[in-house]
Amino acid sequence: MNFIAGELVKMGIRAEHIQVLTTPEDGAMEARVYVTELMGNETFVFLTAGDNRLIARAPADFRADVDTRVWLRIAKEKIHYFDPESGSSCKS
Repeated sequence: MNFIAGELVKMGIRAEHIQVLTTPEDGAMEARVYVTELMGNETFVFLTAGDNRLIARAPADFRADVDTRVWLRIAKEKIHYFDPESGSSCKS
């Protein structure tokens, strides 16, 4: 299924394709931490960005308090798009 400009789509990306930054960088998206969970060799960082909630993977030594402001660098080439009604994958 292809989509056209202006059409509503859902975006999906894996947690390992989101890098959490503690300082702002050009092109990085601002987010807020609401939970961190140390998993041994990595930390899952639960975030809010606007009205969206997402999870990123960070190094095991990453620490942040609740409501800490961070920035996200998303690997744009790893983004997947889906039709919000059917869940079918869309191609750009």
